[in-house]
Amino acid sequence: APDELVPLLRAVNGLLDRLDSAGAVQARFTAAAAHELRTPVAVLLGELDVALRQERDAATYRENLVSAREEVVRLAAIVSALTALARLDSGEAEASRTLTRARELLEGVIAAERSAAPARWGAVDDVAFEANVPLLELAIGNLVRNAARHAPGAAVELRAAREGDHLVFEVHDSGPGVPESQRESIFGRFVRGPAARQ
Repeated sequence: APDELVPLLRAVNGLLDRLDSAGAVQARFTAAAAHELRTPVAVLLGELDVALRQERDAATYRENLVSAREEVVRLAAIVSALTALARLDSGEAEASRTLTRARELLEGVIAAERSAAPARWGAVDDVAFEANVPLLELAIGNLVRNAARHAPGAAVELRAAREGDHLVFEVHDSGPGVPESQRESIFGRFVRGPAARQ
């Protein structure tokens, strides 16, 4: 191109690159929202369908409402985490870091997952640290649900330990574990093993 058009072409190319990146972020966010909201919405609909199927006494209706409310609280937490995920994709996540404590964060996970996947405490180094709390709660909550799904009836234990300058969170269960061949690939978003897809 003529020299006088080069700056304009660079500006247009930069704009197109940013638009392409924004489209990819939006597509990832939409996939994340659909994936994360599917389970609590299904549970909530199930609870409401059971409650409406026949006349019940006030105590039974109250139980249904309490259970439905737990799922709505979980939905609110997921929406918050998905918003944080969108910020992460757009490079804004670092600005969303807040100071929290290991035990406080794990208490939030245990409360959020209580109905779907009960978990108990293990050893916790209750140190203060900075993190994007909604994203970290979502990640640990996913591990708790996966542990409960693949080791039904077994205890799921949450731990946090300081290792040098890092704080390591662990979810322990007595399930079959992840096959060696899949241990690298499972860290991609929405990746499921062959058994899970069946």
